[in-house]
Parts: sequence; structure tokens; C-alpha cells
Amino acid sequence: MVLLLDDLIVDEKMRGENIASQLLERVEIYAQENSISTLKLDSGMQRIKAHSFYEKHDNAFQSLLK
Repeated sequence: MVLLLDDLIVDEKMRGENIASQLLERVEIYAQENSISTLKLDSGMQRIKAHSFYEKHDNAFQSLLK
């Protein structure tokens, strides 16, 4: 089963509050609870900061595959 995460966006005024990390943690829990082994991300080529965020949280994505 595949879960598609199509843009994870936090309001600019709320960035730096760990909200995106908490949301991503919830996605990971949801995936594990629902036997989802693949997570596909679509953040767009232009969203460099998003790419950096996802790279920092690589362990969350790797754990879905175990």
C-alpha cells in the first residue's frame, strides 16, 4: 500500500514551532498502523526548503520500509 503526501505546508507565521515535524510523525504512525510500506512525497522542484526538511527526517521514511 502507498501513501502519497502531496505538500506538507505550515503557515509562515507558525514555522519554527515544530509543527511540520509533529505532522510528519503522525503520518509515520498512521502509515505503520495501516500497514503502509511506501510513502511518496510530492513537494515540487522549487521548494528547496521542503526538500531539506524531508532529508532531515529521512529516518521517518526509512522506518516505513522496515
